[in-house]
Amino acid sequence: MKWKKHRKTLLNCLASYDRGEVKCTKKLRSGDLLFEVQSRKQSQQIVKVQTFSNIPVTVSPHATLNSSKGVITCGELFNVPTEEILKELQGQGVSHVRRISIRRDGQLLNTKHLILTFDSDKLPENIKAGYMRLSVRTYIPNPLRCFQCQRFGHSKTSCRGTLTCARCAEVGHESTNCTRVESSKPSNSTAKASPSITNLPIPSSPSVAPVSEEALASPDVTDFKLISNQKRLKKNSPTKKIKPSPKQKR
Repeated sequence: MKWKKHRKTLLNCLASYDRGEVKCTKKLRSGDLLFEVQSRKQSQQIVKVQTFSNIPVTVSPHATLNSSKGVITCGELFNVPTEEILKELQGQGVSHVRRISIRRDGQLLNTKHLILTFDSDKLPENIKAGYMRLSVRTYIPNPLRCFQCQRFGHSKTSCRGTLTCARCAEVGHESTNCTRVESSKPSNSTAKASPSITNLPIPSSPSVAPVSEEALASPDVTDFKLISNQKRLKKNSPTKKIKPSPKQKR
């Protein structure tokens, strides 16, 4: 009830200052009040407010909600310093430039990918860098991980979970104080569970019918007659030549 009463008072104060009605009001965990305004003009007016109902206040833009981040890829800008790139892109709403780097063989190497921070909550589709037109992709940061409970979504400073080791996943100690030794040998339970293959019976080869010696002997060719005369072959041959029909002639 108190929050609703204070919220109504704040809205009345903004209306009395001719600042207009804000879009949304929210109380943060830190105790600060978050206002979402209707337009940039309204934001510029609210920043000038110094008192609410004779209570001194300080109004400042939010650090992250008023900006957006995108990624561009350009090989021509590989050797260009980020300071120079920022100076050339400030006219397009870019407030910060950071180059993505990777680690290989213990060395930190630069890439051709750049992270641009814009001073608007809406990300542009593309930007102009000299004579080039570069498309802007949405920047997806790495997930926030807590190194206290090893869960995602919050940091160690705001963690309410229990201390969990990142090495063995046991509760009660940190990974730096972990004494668990990783062994490559299987445990006794694993050795008992695995079946032994030394005493397994070896299946015999498939049965093959015996072949007689007569079948392996050379064939009998005593009654075989060899015809050497071609004319005799035509005379005694029961086969006849088939003449092609007129339709088959070409």
